[in-house]
Amino acid sequence: MRRARAGWSVGSAFAGARRGITETHQLLELPAVPAGHLAALRATAESAAQGYSLLSWAGPAPEGLLAAVAAINGATADMPREAGHEAQLWDADRVRKDDHRRAVQGWRSYTVAARSLATGELAGLTQVSVDPAEPAWGLQELTAVAGPYRGHRLGLLVKVAMLELLAEREPQLTRIVTGNADGNEHMIAINDELGYTVLDRWPSWEMEVARVLALHRPGQIGLSRY
Repeated sequence: MRRARAGWSVGSAFAGARRGITETHQLLELPAVPAGHLAALRATAESAAQGYSLLSWAGPAPEGLLAAVAAINGATADMPREAGHEAQLWDADRVRKDDHRRAVQGWRSYTVAARSLATGELAGLTQVSVDPAEPAWGLQELTAVAGPYRGHRLGLLVKVAMLELLAEREPQLTRIVTGNADGNEHMIAINDELGYTVLDRWPSWEMEVARVLALHRPGQIGLSRY
């Protein structure tokens, strides 16, 4: 599978390939967020998210929350993905290794989570990382809400709380970039509320191996790369 930026002529090189999911990249310019906007969004989210509390941490997830974080990652199994691609499997060890990767790379990472007061379970979370080499930029990573807890504006709540946390912990931050499959309308709608704008779109293209091999048979003209 390959991706080509929408509008680039290189996309025409994928002749015969099947078009798949398009990923939309969005950018939030923090200085452009109007004063009071986040507070208003938080009030809206809190009115719909009664019965939940927020917690946050910097760096690796606490050992006692690894399984819960893995479960939230697993909640992404119903997110849009390419046909024939299986959902990723998560457990505590994979979360631990993912956190270790960020630490080795030197990234500063932050997590804000919502916990159900009724069950004590983590209901959703969001993660943002900052590369010390480009400290003005933040990378929005996972944002997910577990199935039983959806419909209470938890995605908006944790993302607003994250921006408030970053204003305190990373005051030099001016931009946050994120990406979502076009089919993920709910998360894109949250980003729109926060003030994200579209940077670009990257449609994916996929060609069956058997077709590629057929194009490369002796005496036939085919694509050397796609």
